[in-house]
Amino acid sequence: MSSFRSDPLLGLARALLVFFMAVFIVAAAACVIAVPVILFMQGDIIAEIAKEAPKAANAQFVWALAGLMVAVAALVAAMWFFTLKLKQIVDSVAAGDPFIPENAERLKVMAWMSIALQFIAVPVGLFGAWVGDKVEPTDVDLSISGNGLLLALVLFILARVFRTGAQMREDLEGTV
Repeated sequence: MSSFRSDPLLGLARALLVFFMAVFIVAAAACVIAVPVILFMQGDIIAEIAKEAPKAANAQFVWALAGLMVAVAALVAAMWFFTLKLKQIVDSVAAGDPFIPENAERLKVMAWMSIALQFIAVPVGLFGAWVGDKVEPTDVDLSISGNGLLLALVLFILARVFRTGAQMREDLEGTV
């Protein structure tokens, strides 16, 4: 029997994860829809931008803006996938069976996703810096996050812990 309903932390975690997944879907869809709209309405966008930031009013700016939307969509899609794997782990905990090989694999995938997110963020930062600098001079940090890499390390270690736990449980069940 599931202890999910009796554990408020698991219920809250699941609700938050579902909420964030929905937000990520909406954000990714908005970015994907924005790309053809930006390219189709290029002339109108350039005219509007010329009113506020004349040096940004050109086709390069519009293409960079479209590139930014594509990069952000990729980033948000990766975040959705990471959150999906975390939700699957939370669901297995709620079911009372967290030490399963699938969770070890999910943690490993999450670790790789956290590394991928660091690299997907680079083009987002580059496009964002270029677009932002055309409108108003900005300072953008394009460095890789130490926290993101630390998260990946922790997830890789947890994946091994879960794999070992699942193997120990299988061995124990085999002896009974």
